[in-house]
Amino acid sequence: MKLDRWDNYFYQARFVRGLLNRYARKAELFPQRYSMNGFGTIRTVREFDDAITAPQFGFKDAEAYYESAGAKKVVGQIRVPYLLITAQDDPFVPYEAIRASGVERNPAIRFVAPERGGHCGFVSRYNGSGRFWAEERVVDFCRARLQD
Repeated sequence: MKLDRWDNYFYQARFVRGLLNRYARKAELFPQRYSMNGFGTIRTVREFDDAITAPQFGFKDAEAYYESAGAKKVVGQIRVPYLLITAQDDPFVPYEAIRASGVERNPAIRFVAPERGGHCGFVSRYNGSGRFWAEERVVDFCRARLQD
């Protein structure tokens, strides 16, 4: 997982804190469904997925969950116009893994991969055109589909 790289340490730490806080709120609201016991210290997304996500959804571990939930098995089956935007510097999803999925070989997929953008980022600090870059690409894509 790309998040495990040293240069993503602070991003991952903040993200995991958010996951744990959200999970604690769920456990508070639904104690019969969400346990707070037996997890040990969780510092990474993979540890969270191993301890909480995978068992919650019937998977043996995080790796089994990632294999099952990943899009790589279905990307070749997409037949309707589909826009896939991902940044090459996404700290979560390795750009190389997306390319290895065969996304570029599927003519139904419009694949856009700018060099920068992070994970679901693409928000400029400057106002005006381009501030919400990804949203503008979605509008352009939909507009083009209406003209087809």
